[in-house]
Amino acid sequence: MNFKIIFILLCLVALGVYGYPKYKLIQQEKQIHKSNIAIPSGSAVQRLMPFLDHQSKAEFYNQYPIFSIDIRLVDYEQTDAPEGSSAFLKKFSCGTLNGLKTNTALYRNAALNVNEKDAVEFQYFIKNNLGQTILQVSQKMDQCDNIDELRAIKDSKFEPKTLEEVQANQPQPNAQGLAEAEARNRQEERGF
Repeated sequence: MNFKIIFILLCLVALGVYGYPKYKLIQQEKQIHKSNIAIPSGSAVQRLMPFLDHQSKAEFYNQYPIFSIDIRLVDYEQTDAPEGSSAFLKKFSCGTLNGLKTNTALYRNAALNVNEKDAVEFQYFIKNNLGQTILQVSQKMDQCDNIDELRAIKDSKFEPKTLEEVQANQPQPNAQGLAEAEARNRQEERGF
């Protein structure tokens, strides 16, 4: 009789130790999946304007798992895309994954799993001022250059302690850059 009770208790403990983290991961994956579907059109495109020193208007369409972004270069008449456009857009897409480094291991693992399972993809359509598509770029998130780094820390216990710890790993701006930024801020405050 005591053996059965001990065996049942051990099974419950094992289920709690191994099953609960898996349950939490699945719940987090569902939450991320739902939030990706609920991203409204029109968000996240402000960071693309201006586009490679050209005035642009961007529109975001959520067709999960494909996020489509139309970028119209208002001051660009040529029929070939500006140099470096493709590399810039791929870097921009993959750069969104860097934000996962500052999240908890649970969120980071769930987000990587969702990106892989759902095959999340960004599609960009660059158009000149006449509305002609001059470049189409597609980037699957599980094919980004930095995905291997995130997979390496996926199962690790890497947990950034504070925002300062994360910022400590970022390159520090030089004094001239800080002075220029401060001058721009003062000009904006004064309305010049």
